[in-house]
Amino acid sequence: MKVAILGAGFSGLAAAYKLRQKGVEVYLFEKSAQAGGAAGGFRRPGWKWYLDYAYHHCFTNEKEILELARETGYPEFLVKHPETASLYSGKTNQEQPKGAFYEYLFGKNTSIHKLDSPLDLLRFGRLPLVDRIRTGVVLAALKFGPKLAFYDRLLAKPFLTQTMGKRANQTLWEPLFLKKFAGAYPKINLAFFWARLRRTPQLAYPTGGYQMFANHLLKVLRKQGVKIRLKSEVSQITLRKGQFVLKVKGKELVFARLVNTLQTPLFLQLEKGVLPRDYRQRLAKIKYLGAQNLIIASREKTLPRTYWLSIAAKNTAKKHFPGLDYMVLVQQTNFIPVRYYGNKHLLYLATYTNRPGEFRIKDRKIAQKYEVVQKSYIKYGQPLYTPEFARVKPDYLTPVPGLYFANMELTYPKDRGTNQAVSCGFRVAEKIRVF
Repeated sequence: MKVAILGAGFSGLAAAYKLRQKGVEVYLFEKSAQAGGAAGGFRRPGWKWYLDYAYHHCFTNEKEILELARETGYPEFLVKHPETASLYSGKTNQEQPKGAFYEYLFGKNTSIHKLDSPLDLLRFGRLPLVDRIRTGVVLAALKFGPKLAFYDRLLAKPFLTQTMGKRANQTLWEPLFLKKFAGAYPKINLAFFWARLRRTPQLAYPTGGYQMFANHLLKVLRKQGVKIRLKSEVSQITLRKGQFVLKVKGKELVFARLVNTLQTPLFLQLEKGVLPRDYRQRLAKIKYLGAQNLIIASREKTLPRTYWLSIAAKNTAKKHFPGLDYMVLVQQTNFIPVRYYGNKHLLYLATYTNRPGEFRIKDRKIAQKYEVVQKSYIKYGQPLYTPEFARVKPDYLTPVPGLYFANMELTYPKDRGTNQAVSCGFRVAEKIRVF
């Protein structure tokens, strides 16, 4: 039996690995020249490790990706507990040092608050003590309590406002929801928020970068006998006598089973009469935001200690500060040692938007020291987790016999990530009927 997999991201790679173990003849199609999908990366001269086009890490309590690494003989993952914090308007008595590039991005009237432990929350002076305690109690109940079915139907904004208080929600969560989901924030459900609380503060990252790990998996799959087809974009999918016909480089290839790991809007552009009309209309309701990432290299750090900085401050000053337009800053070299990147410090500026903007360092002195080394935009970067999403998202099994889905929408309610991608690949391989 021949199975085709669309996409060589970590879902496709994991599915191919498990299916080949079951003796299935697997063909893996990828339009780009390398595997890795949204977790793919690049390497500059003098760098020992790859760098992801968009920031990635996994958590030490996420087991599937570590299982895949162990089974395939990947050397190891770097494990750390780097600092996470949020940026707010206004100064505090305990300031981290601010460099010229930091002030160019955010101005002088901002401050960084470490917020990655219950003790940090108790010390968070921007909220009254009663709100801090109230917030901590609700967070503990969500973190350690069970997943409840009605979380999918509850909206995050009114729930957090009613349980933690209006001030707590507007200070801690609303700025982040607005950065991540823009105008869709009032429609985001509580299940998304709940899932993000279940993660450990310990982070893991594959030695060499995710691209190195993806390259390793390609070698393993080739040894297993998987037919790898890079630079092979599928331009059309049709159904003929119960089998799937893929048009690739002008040729028609026929398969008994098809696994889609592409984002659903992309799959809908390819399929011609494969999906039943009502199912297609259901999937067409899924909405996305794009993901924009900039990577800046320098000899000096922008953030002295913080790895992950959520931008809670707004652009309210008369002067426009470009960093406040973004959702997060990720100082990669506060997690991964700088020696792996030619002793250059690397910083991500990232946000979700359907209107990608241009970023250029206008200050000449700063531009001489801080170089934009990479820009990327993923059109379908983040599904909008509304109450409707939980009803319309695809399942692993579709109404079409032999057609399976294993894309980022199935990671819900967890935030999409590399471990969730591997988990999707494992699960879809279990569900495919081989004979």
